Amino acid sequence: MTTQNPLLHTPARPLPKHVAIIGAGTIGPDIGYYLKSALPQIRLTLVDVHQTAIDKALQRCQDYAKKAVAKGKMSEQQAAAVVANIAGTMDYAQLADCDWVIEAVSEDLETKRALLAAIEGELREIALVASNTSTIPIAQIAKG
Repeated sequence: MTTQNPLLHTPARPLPKHVAIIGAGTIGPDIGYYLKSALPQIRLTLVDVHQTAIDKALQRCQDYAKKAVAKGKMSEQQAAAVVANIAGTMDYAQLADCDWVIEAVSEDLETKRALLAAIEGELREIALVASNTSTIPIAQIAKG
């Protein structure tokens, strides 16, 4: 019997080694933290156009890990693995070896399009690029 549940299939691609989340403001740090919680061995880069947003995002990840330890949801060792290898940057060139890039900038079509155009030349051809859009159809973002 064949299952249709994609979560039960062996992935065709290897798991990522380096993931970037672009947009370190509202939701980006949360996506990054939960991704690192599931795959603590990956390198995570939080990207933003404002250094203060990056600094706050890095601190938020640290705070989430401390809270998980305090609530008994994670050991100190697990928390240390989750927050290890998380960095921030304003430089798209730092994405050159990313396996996955997740766009999590504001819900503005032109902002998303401009971002994707800006990073396209920085990424490897095999990099997977995803959007965290909740209101804009992905076909509109990718158009052009």
